Amino acid sequence: MAEPAAEAPARGTAPRPAGGGNIFQRKIGPLPGWAWALTAALAAGGYLWYRNRQGSSAADSAAAAEDVNAAVGDDVQGQLATIQTELQTLLGTESQEGEPTPPNSGSGGGGKQQYYRHVSTGKESLNQIAKARGTSVAHIVAASKASPESKANLAELTRWASHPGTRRKGVVYYTTHK
Repeated sequence: MAEPAAEAPARGTAPRPAGGGNIFQRKIGPLPGWAWALTAALAAGGYLWYRNRQGSSAADSAAAAEDVNAAVGDDVQGQLATIQTELQTLLGTESQEGEPTPPNSGSGGGGKQQYYRHVSTGKESLNQIAKARGTSVAHIVAASKASPESKANLAELTRWASHPGTRRKGVVYYTTHK
C-alpha cells in the first residue's frame, strides 16, 4: 500500500517555531503573554487610581487650609474688635443703644453691666454679627452666659459658636452694647 503524500507548506509561509501561537499565547518567562498584559493593565489602573486619590486629598487639604485661613482672619478681626470695645468701655464712650435687660431680671451686679438681647435672623453668621457689632464671638458667648438666658438657648448659642461659618435663625444672644 502506498502512503499518502505529505502536504507541502504553502508558498510564502515559514514553518511555525516550537513556541507557536501569537504573542498572547506564547510563554514569556514564567507567564504566558496574556498574563503579562493583564498585569501591566492592572498596574496602570492602580497607578491612575492612586494618583487620582492623591490629587483629591491634596485638593481637600487645600480647601481646608483656605477655610482655616478664613476663620483665622475672622478671629483676628474679632480680637481687634474686642480690644476696641474694651478700650471704649475703659474710656466711657460706649454706645447705649438697644434693648437693655430689665434691672429685676437677675442680671447680677445690681445694674453694673447692662446686657442687650438680640435674636439671630439667619442672614448672617455669628462671626459676621460680631464683626458688625465691633466685638468678638467669644465676647458674645461670655455676655450671653452672664445674662439671664435659659440653658437651652445658651447651649444652642455655644453650638453655633463652634461652627463659625453657619447661619442660624432664632438663636438668642446678648451683647454689652448694641
